[in-house]
Amino acid sequence: MRLHYYHARQGNFGDDLNGWLWDRLLPAGWDAGDNTLLVGIGTILDRTIPSAQKTVVFGSGAGYQSPPRGFGGTTWQVLSVRGPLTAQILALPSAKAVTDGAALLAMLPECTPLPESERHGVVFMPHHYAMETGIWHEICVMAGVELIDPRSESRESIQRIRRARLVLADAMHAAIVADTLRVPWLPLVTSAEINTFKWVDWTRSLGLPYVPVILPPTSALESFRAMTLTFRGRNFAVAQPSTDALLADCARRWRKDQNVCHRTLCDINHGLFLLGTRLLMMASCNRQNTGLVAAAAIMEETTRKTPYLSNENTLRQKINQLADSLEYLRNQVR
Repeated sequence: MRLHYYHARQGNFGDDLNGWLWDRLLPAGWDAGDNTLLVGIGTILDRTIPSAQKTVVFGSGAGYQSPPRGFGGTTWQVLSVRGPLTAQILALPSAKAVTDGAALLAMLPECTPLPESERHGVVFMPHHYAMETGIWHEICVMAGVELIDPRSESRESIQRIRRARLVLADAMHAAIVADTLRVPWLPLVTSAEINTFKWVDWTRSLGLPYVPVILPPTSALESFRAMTLTFRGRNFAVAQPSTDALLADCARRWRKDQNVCHRTLCDINHGLFLLGTRLLMMASCNRQNTGLVAAAAIMEETTRKTPYLSNENTLRQKINQLADSLEYLRNQVR
């Protein structure tokens, strides 16, 4: 098989899991010239998936760009998707909604959950885009929280999550990994670029709610980022995340995404945003504002809230379903 996943320019925790996890799970399963494509971990069920004679979907999610043409046809084999929203919007049977493929980390010996006596500290992982505009190192110091850069080496980040007492997650896969490793976690949101659809898709797969703590902009760059999200087609927040509202919002964005003129305008606006960001940085406009103190206070207060953790039996059932699909793939590549 060949593997498809998103490659972030500077690295991104959830996507980077693909770079080594599948080799561990299917060590003999890869051939760059093969005509079978495996769609891996990430919100990547979209039009960027390359064509193949056969495409296998394993624990992936929808939620950003419109789906590929012909999705679900005779050349597609959907073993599982991230959650019920992905299954519903792609017209898949509800049984295909298992959970995110990153839960397969539970099958690795180095990811065995640690006893509470061996875990310490609170960690925070922002979305990788937030790292480009926020002052998160300073905020975490003020809040007594350890920052995990989502662009850092993913295996090292996993081990720090594993040793934590509590994980604060703006990056969704920080929460997914924490829950898989049985570390309590809480969701935070640094901007409207955080995708409500994909978060609720995953949390509902495990019977969990999604009520994130909202952090204010912490710098001029973050305020500028927030102001431009809609113009760049990157506002993914849904204030009242009912099933109908989430599906309608996603379908609306997909209709716009299928319009080449709309995509081109968003790309132009994003280019202007990047230029504006550089100019602000050259003008030293990324100094802290009152939002920094407020964000640190909110983060510190959040550490005292009741954390999330999925039911042990529910998670184990989902992991067993993923393991069955993994065994099926192993038999296919032998």
